[in-house]
Amino acid sequence: MLSPEDAYTSTLEALKMGYSLIDTANAYVNERAVGRAIKDSGIDRKNIFTIIIRRSILNFSNKYRR
Repeated sequence: MLSPEDAYTSTLEALKMGYSLIDTANAYVNERAVGRAIKDSGIDRKNIFTIIIRRSILNFSNKYRR
């Protein structure tokens, strides 16, 4: 798992390179760092798409998996 600082740096660099989709999860414990990178990128938030998977969704899928 990435440290918060590595998550921040990686996200910020990806955004500078033109990425517009950020995929993260509550279980990665990097949401603050990703949010800070999005804010610091200077890119209009409406041009950045995020996918955030919450732990409850992960637990639900594991609970009912055969």
